[in-house]
Amino acid sequence: MANSNDQLATFPPELLIRIFCHIDSIKELLRVSCTCRQWRSLILDRWFQQYRFREFARRHLIGHWKFEDTNKLGHDSSGITKDRYTFTGQPRQNTCFLGSCASFDDRSSIDIPVYDLPLYQTDHFCVAVWLRTSRMAFDHRTAVGAWKPDNNHWLHLGHSNYFKTENQVIISPALVQYECAGGTFGTNQWFHLVVLVSRLKQSLYVNGKLANTVDMSQYQNHSTVFKRHLITKEMITNWKEEKIQRPHTLHIGAKSFGLNFWLGDIADLSVWNCHLEPHEIEAIYEQKVTVDKVNVSDYVLNKMSRVSPPTEKLPSVN
Repeated sequence: MANSNDQLATFPPELLIRIFCHIDSIKELLRVSCTCRQWRSLILDRWFQQYRFREFARRHLIGHWKFEDTNKLGHDSSGITKDRYTFTGQPRQNTCFLGSCASFDDRSSIDIPVYDLPLYQTDHFCVAVWLRTSRMAFDHRTAVGAWKPDNNHWLHLGHSNYFKTENQVIISPALVQYECAGGTFGTNQWFHLVVLVSRLKQSLYVNGKLANTVDMSQYQNHSTVFKRHLITKEMITNWKEEKIQRPHTLHIGAKSFGLNFWLGDIADLSVWNCHLEPHEIEAIYEQKVTVDKVNVSDYVLNKMSRVSPPTEKLPSVN
């Protein structure tokens, strides 16, 4: 009877690559690489690691704003939103270490309707962005928002009242808010923020590192309830059945229409309907390029090469 590994090795490499690209977890992929030599050779190949990330982006990137065209500052290079943006005020193009960014004067925003886009009507998403503010103020703290009363509060990403990096999510018609705050946000310096949101938790990464995770599976972990009169004992008991609200309009440079404008610069905003992994977030921050230019393969394999390569153990990138 033929060895099972020999049978596995008979799969054509082209088919294996297509299969491996649908394994979104790097830990699971590295575990699979221990199956046989052929699989390990394919998975640990630099070309494959980069191809896999490009395929991940093709499937899951649902919005990407690089602000490269001064005449189309709201252009979404993913093509999902079809450039149906409008402006509030006059956001302007600026230059930065990535090449281009958008500059906001605390009266401006780029507004993108997403209420009719199924890919945005989800409670499992990720937003990554580079931010710089020129002045910290209570009313100038939202870089990316989707916060339309009464039932379209999706996210508020920027800094908190206490000048910490922060994201907010609201669950249920009672407007139960969960805040996920990280380290102190400073003026006139660039920060890379990534928030991962699902129904049960949200996690905030600041400059490539996990800053905080908030458990949203329990009612008592909330920060604020805006309509407490709607809360019942049954709702609290069955809290996991309550829904995260869905977005109506995505605002770059504001929390909502005419509310809580950003004062400063925003660069390389990307929205995903799947979570980026920790090594991808760290690679984006360390390489300081737009997400379509990040070299994930170099980051993964270079980091693995610094670990003593065991013959039987699973290599680690975390």
